Amino acid sequence: MAAGVAVVLTMVMSSHIVVPPDHRLDPSAYTPRAIGAQARGLSSVAFSPGGKMLAAGATGGQKTGPKKGPQADGVTYLWNASTGAKIGHFSPGGGAEAFSPDGAMLAAAGGAHNASTYLWQVNPHRKIAVLPDQKASVAAVAFSANSKKLAVNGMDGSVRVWTLPPGRRAVPAVVSSGTVNSDAVAFSPTGLTLAMGGSDGQVYLWNAGNGSTRTLPIPGSSPITAVAFSPSGGSLAAGESDGVTYIWNLARNDSIALADPGGSGVNSVAFSPNGKWLATGDADGKTYLWHLPAGKLDRTLANPEGAGRAAGSVDSATAVLSVAFDPNGTSLATTDTNGHAYLWPVP
Repeated sequence: MAAGVAVVLTMVMSSHIVVPPDHRLDPSAYTPRAIGAQARGLSSVAFSPGGKMLAAGATGGQKTGPKKGPQADGVTYLWNASTGAKIGHFSPGGGAEAFSPDGAMLAAAGGAHNASTYLWQVNPHRKIAVLPDQKASVAAVAFSANSKKLAVNGMDGSVRVWTLPPGRRAVPAVVSSGTVNSDAVAFSPTGLTLAMGGSDGQVYLWNAGNGSTRTLPIPGSSPITAVAFSPSGGSLAAGESDGVTYIWNLARNDSIALADPGGSGVNSVAFSPNGKWLATGDADGKTYLWHLPAGKLDRTLANPEGAGRAAGSVDSATAVLSVAFDPNGTSLATTDTNGHAYLWPVP
């Protein structure tokens, strides 16, 4: 474990979480239960397919001492999702992460500047492979539904798709070399379609079967910062940096728009397992729960750390970086740049 690194996992179990759609939650109504302490931001969060484990990544900090150098390795922590007990950790790690749908593997960005992707076996814990050659920090990783492909998205807009398990001389398929400039990737849950969010405000759909790519024209023009398929694969959510999230019905080829109530950029989106809820985490420390298909705002989950700041201020230090529903749909995990993870009850 990296020196000086600890973790906070806070559980909020209040029964007063439901609020009118036009009101924000008063965070003073909660008394969070701290399980640990984390000195740096938690950049990602993911539940294992069975819901028993929760993974969260802490990015590496600058090395100190006489041999100061590039960013130190981050750490991906594992907890028991029910008790909050720490199970273990993977290092290098700490960046974007994802469990494989079969539950056997965890992919996590790590190493210097998070430019490599580490493939870990979950049980027993061991390193399977290191996927190099990402020319920039890894922004997102995503497994295909059959756990046989892994998409790795670099912040330079490159998207590479690896076939698993990777051989010694394995070479990934380069889906985008910067022309799409994707900031987010997600595989469909029912097939091999890869969604990539572009800096041009469009979503690109890559077919892993024939290698073709088509554009899903999103009405906005701001960079796409997060994408997620619904459990059925029939809808796609795309969050933008200007605070708007579009939910695209792929069969009807139309969309609805959900505006962030505070006007903050959307960092992460996630559908509930039953497809009836969408969570959006923003740059102002808020997570919003939307009831679908109408797109009605039902709950505002205010980050307790960000809530103490001046009213109306937008401080990136309180941003919600990642949101994830547990497989049972009973809780929502969120992480922020203040180094906290929260578990919120959901309908």
